[in-house]
Amino acid sequence: MNSFYCQVTIKIVKYSQMRSKQSGFLKLIIFIIVVLFLIKYFNVSVSDILDWFKALFNIAFFN
Repeated sequence: MNSFYCQVTIKIVKYSQMRSKQSGFLKLIIFIIVVLFLIKYFNVSVSDILDWFKALFNIAFFN
């Protein structure tokens, strides 16, 4: 009887881990979509974002 409960518990843990991974992937997709909408709304290009990061790292590490 105790072995049965251990097997059920293991299956529940594996299922929750699988759901957690799926949930994380869904959150990542939603985050990317929101970022793309914000980029379009503020009329910012990808090169502008890259230039901003380059300037940020130049200020942070080379001054």
